[in-house]
Amino acid sequence: MKKYNSNNLCYSEIKLSFLHVLLLTALINVHSYAHEIWFNSSMEYSDSRPQLSPQSEANFSRADFDAENIGGSGNNSSGGSDNGTANDSFTYIANNQPIQGQTFTTANSAHGYRLNSITVQMAGYSSNIVEGSNQVFWDLRKHNGPIILTVARIEGSSRKVVTTQLFKAGGLDNPGRGQSSNGPGTYITFHLPFTTFLQPNTLYGFEIAIGNGSGNFFEWLGTKSDSYPAGSAYHHSGSEVALLDGDHTFAADMTALSSPPKGFEHPSALHSQKELNLMKEKVEAEEQPWLSGWNKLLSSPYNNLGWPAYNVDYISRGGESDNYTRCQQDAHLIYTQAIRWHITGYKAYADRAVEIANVWSDLVGLKGNSNRSLAAGICGFLFACSGDLLSSYPGWKDEDKKAYKDMMMRVFYPENLDFLWRHHDTFWREGGNTHYRLNWDTANMASMAAIGVFCDNRAVYQQALDFFKYGPGSGRVERAAWYIHPNGLGQGEEAGRDQGHNLGGWYFMAMLCKIAWNQGDDLFGYDNNRVLRAFEYNAKYNLGRDVPYTRHQNCDMGYTEGSVSIAGRGLGGYFQYELVYNHYEKQKGIAAPWSRRAAEQLMPEPWPDTGIHPSQVDWFGLGTLTFTKEHQADETPPQGLRANWSNNQITLCWWGSAGADSYIVKRSESPDSAFTELGRVYPPDLYFHDTSVENGKTYYYIVEAAGSSENLQSEPLRVSQELAAHYTFEGNADDLAGSRDAKLCGAEDGLPGFASGYKSAKAIDLNGKNQYVKLPAGAGNYQDITVSAWVYWRGGDNWQRVFDFGSEIEKSMFLTVSGDGGVQFGLTTTKWGDFEGDACYYLRGPEMPVNQWTHLAVTLKGDTAALYVNAEQKDEKTVSLVDPLFAQPYCYIGRSMWNSDPYFNGKIDDFRIYNFGLSHEKIQRLANDDDPLQVLRAMAEWWLSVCPSEKEKESCLAIDFDSSGMVDFKDFCIIASNWI
Repeated sequence: MKKYNSNNLCYSEIKLSFLHVLLLTALINVHSYAHEIWFNSSMEYSDSRPQLSPQSEANFSRADFDAENIGGSGNNSSGGSDNGTANDSFTYIANNQPIQGQTFTTANSAHGYRLNSITVQMAGYSSNIVEGSNQVFWDLRKHNGPIILTVARIEGSSRKVVTTQLFKAGGLDNPGRGQSSNGPGTYITFHLPFTTFLQPNTLYGFEIAIGNGSGNFFEWLGTKSDSYPAGSAYHHSGSEVALLDGDHTFAADMTALSSPPKGFEHPSALHSQKELNLMKEKVEAEEQPWLSGWNKLLSSPYNNLGWPAYNVDYISRGGESDNYTRCQQDAHLIYTQAIRWHITGYKAYADRAVEIANVWSDLVGLKGNSNRSLAAGICGFLFACSGDLLSSYPGWKDEDKKAYKDMMMRVFYPENLDFLWRHHDTFWREGGNTHYRLNWDTANMASMAAIGVFCDNRAVYQQALDFFKYGPGSGRVERAAWYIHPNGLGQGEEAGRDQGHNLGGWYFMAMLCKIAWNQGDDLFGYDNNRVLRAFEYNAKYNLGRDVPYTRHQNCDMGYTEGSVSIAGRGLGGYFQYELVYNHYEKQKGIAAPWSRRAAEQLMPEPWPDTGIHPSQVDWFGLGTLTFTKEHQADETPPQGLRANWSNNQITLCWWGSAGADSYIVKRSESPDSAFTELGRVYPPDLYFHDTSVENGKTYYYIVEAAGSSENLQSEPLRVSQELAAHYTFEGNADDLAGSRDAKLCGAEDGLPGFASGYKSAKAIDLNGKNQYVKLPAGAGNYQDITVSAWVYWRGGDNWQRVFDFGSEIEKSMFLTVSGDGGVQFGLTTTKWGDFEGDACYYLRGPEMPVNQWTHLAVTLKGDTAALYVNAEQKDEKTVSLVDPLFAQPYCYIGRSMWNSDPYFNGKIDDFRIYNFGLSHEKIQRLANDDDPLQVLRAMAEWWLSVCPSEKEKESCLAIDFDSSGMVDFKDFCIIASNWI
């Protein structure tokens, strides 16, 4: 490719001084109130070049001063006005600058390469003589927005995106924010979290952009000479690239593949070939219920060889010329005709599907307001699944199939990704990540996963699963099924809105799980079958039964969804029951009793009918044909046994066995003793209340499935009111009570340190700038709970947190040393502010002392919350509308859920979480050091420090608990048994 001289490109209108960039940075972060967006990726900063594999491509040539860099001009020695800013549009990575890129050519390894990471170097000149606004500026601190890395295949002057991956600046060793004549010269390595394969002997480009919400910027080092003949620096606009005169400093770390990269089987996005063969076998044998499902398909309007293709350049949704419904109907035509071909073998059906698909290969893009993102998700999902279903037809020419795949990657994938991370900028403009409801996210996640499979792009597929597990929006599974009730049912994010939107969101979630299952990834079972809790909740309610409900708001609602919505209640639309029932009961042997009842009531599942509502074509339907399985699972014992202890009772829930007639609940006070039957539970119920419990005792439970060929038992579950997590911060963040070790987190100032703790030993020392401790997810998920700590606060701005557990600003539990005038505890699922008492509670204490140790504790016991300062109860309230059973993916010590709140400045010691509410007396014991566990620990430390020859002396008889005449291990055991 010819390199175009940079002097021919006019960027005068965007050559802003970096004083303007700094101003823009300040404006961007004004509205960053909510929890910051987060990505499952990492950036590494270093003063030295990275170690690369032998197959890598790299160019470490660099300019010594600014005028030698890409597009450089001006007289470096004079520091004139044309030096330093003249080449900003060629070198600065900033949100108001052209997108910078660099091409490279892969070598000739027969099976291609895996791209592991990309490294670039910040400006680090050796002899730059500039001052003022001509200096090198940078800011790589944490900001609430991403750095966006895109890898594309370069074909002529066009770029075809392979993957776009998102990163957050900040973190350890980052160069922070600054300015100097030469710049820091830091190497920045982007470790690609999603598997990216590259072809041999191919020209690729990678480019870096700053996403909305971020104020990051830096100058990319390079030379204006042709220092890397196998590539070139470039800019791009849309899909077109403009090569520049010169190269950037970079490294593309790659590993040569010893065998072809593992692709996906086709079809498999929604239906595998094995499943299609089963449909064919059962229809030909006229077996039910497959035959009824087949007859339903034959009655569909999309079973129509005369269906005309809808030839448009743009899919429009949210404007004056909406056409998305008609577009979705064409996807249904491809899907239906492809199934007919798979089952009958008649080519005419596949040929008509190919004709329709080829028309859609020319689609230019999407139009409309923010609702175009719904079109991106729904249409993308429908067209990707339909295309994959047709992909094995030999009559679809390779070049035509490639054109259709290119369209999916060109039109839909970028729109899916942009929405899922950016949400039309609401994450920083509207004060939260959950402005858009569940159905928006899950449609785009399902689309992305299907596109990844259909286009054999593993990075795109993995990215969709990553949004399910870690995404910033409502589609993250902990936010989707955001509240797990004691009976085991999971309340969905839109359950209080209306059932149409609620079921639509969970339909696409089910399809995403099915796509992943076909590729060997079990999202159905993720987090102890979390999605099944919501599927069962929805099925039960829409079958006309009552379900529990906790009040809900998202990040910027002006009202509370105070009860589960009756709007649209029933089984019509967004059918997912056949898939859910068949997957869990027939494939896994796990009971899904409410989904099974719904599926049986609907059978055969219908096709979508736009005469009922245009949104009917959002879903495929026909699940009785396409999702019915033969029984495959062996008999499965009850599993996933959980317990909540509150109000003098223990509530148990479990996953049932698909063939069980009833469940026998048994209890023992020792795992080695006989278990006594407490009662019997009959399906569809899968929970039990044990009211015959005594506080302070330990119990063991098993659940036995009756009615199977042999009664199968669950694993025993130990239930005890106890210290669940304990962090003493003796040089680490280990959990002394169990295995929930925490993680120390920091940034340019390094990790938190340790300083003298309360009375003795050590405490975590947080700098109030960017240091905190992250606990494992769900650290506070107990119906009753106590959290206590010794706190040494150095003062500072309001709203510094001792701890904050939750999923977003509207669903959290926190303790601050400086709320409205003093210590404050808060608990909410409906956002803070005007809704106190509406599932939003504050407990207030006195002004927090500065520069002295203070004991703080909060308890939730039944419906009562209490706040203690130095063992004195300062506030108590009834909190009957919410328990801390909401999802808690983010559990922090020293950091707030609110991005705009300050970090904690001070020390924290002896941080404890109990899974029950301590009495006032026990809080006093903690605050007064009258804790036998602390005594035991002190004795152990003393005993280990005493020389063996000294232990027999009279001076060692000070704490002789068993009157044996000496202090020994028996004395420790006596103290321990008294405490336990």
